Amino acid sequence: MKVMKIIKALLMLTFFSFFSVKAQISNPVKWKAKIQKKSSSEYILTFAGKLEKDWHLYSLATPEGGPLPLEFTFLNSKGKYETVGKAKESATTTTFNTLFEVNETYFTNNFTITQVIKVNNKLNTSIAVELSYQICKEVCIPQKSYFEFDIPNLKAKEIIKSKLKNKTIKS
Repeated sequence: MKVMKIIKALLMLTFFSFFSVKAQISNPVKWKAKIQKKSSSEYILTFAGKLEKDWHLYSLATPEGGPLPLEFTFLNSKGKYETVGKAKESATTTTFNTLFEVNETYFTNNFTITQVIKVNNKLNTSIAVELSYQICKEVCIPQKSYFEFDIPNLKAKEIIKSKLKNKTIKS
């Protein structure tokens, strides 16, 4: 009986240690977002990331055949808004990866990405965006973050996926 209690205690300790470590490394990037009015129908969305020490996040410009690049999915956009041009990134680092045999482009420390949006429907009051990305240190972790931009009030916030408005329609 005593041996069973010890085994049970060790299993529980291992189980909770695993989740404690996972919780500590599950989000080594902190995001902030903002929206600015550019013209009567265009807005600039800015995503600012701050990575923990020694972590990096792959850029939108990461080529095929390499690690997973940062990707934007604009949710519920059909007929409401559209992107104008390509997103612009702050400074990145590029190095050759001998495993994938491609140049990898990634962010370290603090970085920003901006995207201009044109609102096509004046009744549209929000923009929802999903960011999919891979962050790496000694291991790589795929992540997703969700943002909602309030157009009339020029406010932005990171949100939990389940709280996205109209989240079922993807563009």
